[in-house]
Amino acid sequence: MNTRTIICARKPVHGEYSNVVAKAQAIKRAILMGGGGCGPLTDLHLESIEMIATKLARICCGDPNFRDHWDDIAGYATLVSDRLPKETT
Repeated sequence: MNTRTIICARKPVHGEYSNVVAKAQAIKRAILMGGGGCGPLTDLHLESIEMIATKLARICCGDPNFRDHWDDIAGYATLVSDRLPKETT
């Protein structure tokens, strides 16, 4: 399968690319630069936040019932959670 074929096949579930990138960047700006800023974020936090933002944009611009979008969000959150220090009580 060539690149153009893949892009055309994914457009219905991912949305129009120009719409997705505009929405993803708006979400990222709102999270990272909106009122008050963010706390001390590591590369792990930032990359995961950005990937989740992109998945949210695909949900908004593409097929919101495409399970993979939601599973990917859960996956990125789990990748961070798994690397955080264990809480002691």
